[in-house]
Amino acid sequence: TMATAVVRDDSVLVRARIHDRKSPTFPTEWSSVDVRWVVGGDQASTAMWWYGEYLWRATVPVGASEIEICAVDAAGNETCHGVSASD
Repeated sequence: TMATAVVRDDSVLVRARIHDRKSPTFPTEWSSVDVRWVVGGDQASTAMWWYGEYLWRATVPVGASEIEICAVDAAGNETCHGVSASD
């Protein structure tokens, strides 16, 4: 997984390249692809949106910390990857 998190005015755009070592890959081959974070001491998460090929994106609030992308494939294998937000 390769990921970036870029601060935009009132949110952080999180983008990731997620694969299962095969091509092509489709969103239906994943049980879940989420971005998780902590803000104000509370944990939160949201599903990421597939936008083609291996590419996924989501937005999280500015001030989010411990941003982590987690993907679960159809076989139930889970992998998580931390990412830091940059300006």
